Amino acid sequence: METQFFSFSAQGIVPTADASEKIIPLPVVSPKTSEFSRITNYVLRTGTILGEFEFQTKEQERVLIGVSDYNRLVFVFNQGDSFEISHCGGRRTRLARYENLLFHCQKDFPITLDFQSHRSFKGTIIVADVKNFEAYLQEGIADILQRNDVFYKSKPDLHITDYIRKINLLPKEFPHNLAVGGFATVAVGTLWSAFLKGEKENVMLRPSLRSWEIKALEEVTDKIRQNPEQNYTVSEISKETGISIPHLQQGFKEMHGHTVANFIREVRLEKAEDLIKNSDLNISEIVYTIGLSSRSYFSRIFKKKFKCSPSDYQRLQFINS
Repeated sequence: METQFFSFSAQGIVPTADASEKIIPLPVVSPKTSEFSRITNYVLRTGTILGEFEFQTKEQERVLIGVSDYNRLVFVFNQGDSFEISHCGGRRTRLARYENLLFHCQKDFPITLDFQSHRSFKGTIIVADVKNFEAYLQEGIADILQRNDVFYKSKPDLHITDYIRKINLLPKEFPHNLAVGGFATVAVGTLWSAFLKGEKENVMLRPSLRSWEIKALEEVTDKIRQNPEQNYTVSEISKETGISIPHLQQGFKEMHGHTVANFIREVRLEKAEDLIKNSDLNISEIVYTIGLSSRSYFSRIFKKKFKCSPSDYQRLQFINS
């Protein structure tokens, strides 16, 4: 079994030769330029590091990650096949697809990720300094962190899944990194809220959809975003994905805040706005391009969203260019 070692430091995730080495802040070594290519890391802001991995295995593999001090909160979001994670002095947890993990340990600790052979893995890790949560200390979080090790594994959450998906798709360079940081904050905050609710009520919220349904929702969401001009119906999407119409509508409401029809409309309007800004098409051509047939209907829904008619919006773009 191949083993690779990394260190989480104030600057990022750093390959290191020996997991037993004392973890100290080191300059970032880009995995793209080294033999350690399992985790790509980014510094979102001071004290917050984002790590992403996506790969397939031929043999069993183990990745060891050290964290530079115990003042860190670790959030793990799994989007691929299940893997095992060991933390906080050996506590071992299997993380299934779309399950999420939050933990904090009372002392320096290594994280061990074990990946089985012939599987496809995809995950996102966010390591945040506890100081980033000082605004919430009055709510007793400090007492929770000081009392004992914190551990919380959530069931699949559609909101978190969509935010992590957006993080993975966005470039990490400026100015996109600002959006990445925002999505990461919301994803982490959502998981924190679920943890605190569980602390208060001693419950784990049940997922509304199964993991295969969430995966199908992600795939059909991508399809709609890439091809908004196609003629979609709820019944056809239900048949294509194998998700019942009630679960389909419920999933879209939870993941996107819209029904299926409203989500398609929003994607078409976003595409229309982009075409107005970045193409020479006239309004009638844009209407056709996004899959609509009525210019009057398009003008009505466009004005409702952007508080301006398509023609006026196009005129403003020309004036400001």
